Amino acid sequence: MFLISLVLKRMRLILSVLVLAVAAVTIFSCKGSSDPGIATGEWYKEADFDGAWRSNAVTFTINGSPYIGGGFYTASSSTVGRFLNDFWVFDPGHNSWSQIASFPGTARSNGVAFSANGKGYYGLGTDGLNYYNDFWEYDPAQDKWTQVEKFPGTKRYGAVAFSISDIGYVGTGIDSAGNTKDFYAYDPTLNSWQRKAGIGTKRGNSFVFVIDGIAYVGGGINSGALDYTFYSYEPSKDIWNAEFDLQDDNKDQDANDKGYNMAHQQSATFVVDGKGYVVGGNKGGGPDASCWQYNPATKIWTVQTSMLNTSAPRDGAVGFTIGGFGYVATGRYGNQRLYDVWRFDPAAYHVN
Repeated sequence: MFLISLVLKRMRLILSVLVLAVAAVTIFSCKGSSDPGIATGEWYKEADFDGAWRSNAVTFTINGSPYIGGGFYTASSSTVGRFLNDFWVFDPGHNSWSQIASFPGTARSNGVAFSANGKGYYGLGTDGLNYYNDFWEYDPAQDKWTQVEKFPGTKRYGAVAFSISDIGYVGTGIDSAGNTKDFYAYDPTLNSWQRKAGIGTKRGNSFVFVIDGIAYVGGGINSGALDYTFYSYEPSKDIWNAEFDLQDDNKDQDANDKGYNMAHQQSATFVVDGKGYVVGGNKGGGPDASCWQYNPATKIWTVQTSMLNTSAPRDGAVGFTIGGFGYVATGRYGNQRLYDVWRFDPAAYHVN
């Protein structure tokens, strides 16, 4: 009897340990990226951008190499600055930047850019006095810029641009009359523009990213106030679909619509593993450091590790993707323009 009793006690002890272990695993597993209150991912410092510090530049990617150019430069803690027309390309293999041919048009900031058919395209923007609607093509094989057909909409800045199936799309922005909502598609093979369906609300300085051939546009400003609407665009149907908005309210059935308010203007974006990321920007109270992940399969936004512990908050930065990592470069913190570059690894787990 004594041996049986001892065996039973040991079995109960083992079962207790197993129950505790399972509970611990369950608790740990709940701390996944689907919980909007848990920050995930990690930021890592990369080689500084070799050009002058700047904000409101543009970026496009050709054959896996990102290009950055244009924008506005100002001396530290000064409002005195100038508009820029230099362009640089990043070599991921050597973690280094090289200067390419300078943009031959008027130096400017707040323009737009996209890539298609192995070439980069850059246009619109402002030099502080004038708005522009010219467009230019960059050929990396010849290191040469060539002016192409002008954007057919009004001259403007703060627009968005993206490319899908080697067709460029440009729209929204701020012209002399205010915010706009019209969109146009550019076909590089025909050097021609075609009017497309306009987005639901007028806006400027919005964010955009493309996932699986669908473009997503949100945030920005509308009549001087932040815009909380969020849309997806299907190019095959030429349709803009209203998605869940970007704030905590009762206007839609967003399952994740609790406790967040993530509309920004002048944010950077990138896409990794089928998810879109919106980083930094400005909510009206100064530059922000937040990072949000959008999952189009669930239509849910999830907060990620912010840039706050590693670098300055910023707006007017650019974002791009290399492999399984997102990057954010340049931007503005108050009057200070920036030239640092940060890599975001979504797979890393950040412990506060």
